[in-house]
Amino acid sequence: FILISVGIALPKMGSPDEPRYILIRPGCYDADKFTLQDIMKVATMFTDVMMIHDDNYVIAGQIGVMDFSVITLKHFIQFNNPTFIKKWTMYQQDATPIRQKGSHYVKMPQFALTVFNIFKSFMNEKNQSRVSDLFSAF
Repeated sequence: FILISVGIALPKMGSPDEPRYILIRPGCYDADKFTLQDIMKVATMFTDVMMIHDDNYVIAGQIGVMDFSVITLKHFIQFNNPTFIKKWTMYQQDATPIRQKGSHYVKMPQFALTVFNIFKSFMNEKNQSRVSDLFSAF
């Protein structure tokens, strides 16, 4: 059994009305062994578990912090299907009952901007306004 999770919920914040922070490190899996679809399945299961066991996550929402410090070009090559990217984006914003309060992207390499912009183009206006581009390590 190999754990292929790339995200973890951070400890609870000070008050119950603050959103849960989720740290996501998309480069933490072996891109030669696992597909993007495998990773998304695990992410979906993670979301299901959080919705069942964490009231704060459901009520106050979440803020995703994506750390790209260990990502490689191999990981981004897996994003070669715009249809899958659109389906994943639609699932996240329209089909999952999660209050997405914000998204932060840190240490994103220059080659990742194309994929990032594809994801962002499929987001609705509300979610686009909640994206914070923290490109700190060019």
